[in-house]
Amino acid sequence: MSHIQDAQNIVQKPLIFAEFGKSSRDPAYNTYQRDLLFNTIYSAIYLSAGGNGVAAGGLFWQLLTEGMDNFRDGYEIIFNESQSTASMIAEESRKLNKIRNMYREVEENKE
Repeated sequence: MSHIQDAQNIVQKPLIFAEFGKSSRDPAYNTYQRDLLFNTIYSAIYLSAGGNGVAAGGLFWQLLTEGMDNFRDGYEIIFNESQSTASMIAEESRKLNKIRNMYREVEENKE
């Protein structure tokens, strides 16, 4: 949250959370912990974006598809293997798209 506040108040530029994730190679890893991390980040982005703040989105590390095993580094998300995470990503994408459309409509009505 402090990065959002700094970007808004000091830098005054948009902020994108890039390359975040939770490694499955961590001995204490589980999907619930990864989903909790994603939810925390997405919630901060949504709260900021919904209030016309600077958080503009997030890019998790890394999306793979089946058959890309040689690219696995512990941070990979494969939607077919991670239904809860895939559902969360899809929902957050829909929510941010609604905000984008809302602001676009506001701008169009100003013209």
